[in-house]
Amino acid sequence: FPSCCPLLKPAPNPKWSNRALRLLKSDKNRAQRAYRLNNTLHNLCVYKYAAKAYRLLNRHLYRRYVRRLQMRLTIDPGSFFRFVNSRRGSASLPSTLFLDLSSATSNPDICNLFAKHFSSV
Repeated sequence: FPSCCPLLKPAPNPKWSNRALRLLKSDKNRAQRAYRLNNTLHNLCVYKYAAKAYRLLNRHLYRRYVRRLQMRLTIDPGSFFRFVNSRRGSASLPSTLFLDLSSATSNPDICNLFAKHFSSV
């Protein structure tokens, strides 16, 4: 089975990551390691501060990434499917698309379902 369907390896960093986020992640890991070795109040505060800084920047970068993806949806619909597939761990387009009670398996039918869904927007 793995010979015909190779497993996808997760990326080491998210697509929205940048140098600052990677540095904050290493700071957070370093602070967590220090806290585990020496359970002092100071080390706990340093870890909480580093974790919060990482979490805030990660949320900001992810929201910006999603906003840009939404803007590109009208220009390049394939980027939307690349995003969806990256989130679910598959590299192929969906074989069946469902909308309400109807489903589509062929490309023209899928396009019609998209048109039906976005016609009300």
